[in-house]
Amino acid sequence: MKEYKDLQKTKSDIELEPISDDFVLWEARIKGHPDSPYKDGTWKIEINVPSEYPSVAPKLRFKTPICHPNIDFKTGNVCLDLLTSQWSPTWTLHSTVMAVGLLLNEPEISSPLNCDAANLLRIGDKRGYESLVRYYTKEYAM
Repeated sequence: MKEYKDLQKTKSDIELEPISDDFVLWEARIKGHPDSPYKDGTWKIEINVPSEYPSVAPKLRFKTPICHPNIDFKTGNVCLDLLTSQWSPTWTLHSTVMAVGLLLNEPEISSPLNCDAANLLRIGDKRGYESLVRYYTKEYAM
């Protein structure tokens, strides 16, 4: 409830709101950075807040399909250290979603959930990777 009240006072590019009365289920919307192959896209992220939060990280899942090395295209699951081993109760839902947004521009190819996207970056085919990302962004996020 405190985070929800704080969000009401804050201006942000990230839309974040509870979609259940008990604040267990939230939805976020993030936009692609204008200088990236994700530009002009908007993605919905489902956030499940466990009863142990903030001691335990929330579970995030992209509801809008997205092509990214650290996001499973079929399930929307996100591979990000702060959601597991690097979680700290100082993180808020807003800062967590911001970190996921930053991940879009800085993929970690050593721990992929989408091997096809990661392999394009591993072999140095940035043009191929960005073309694939733009295709899926246009197909699903615009």
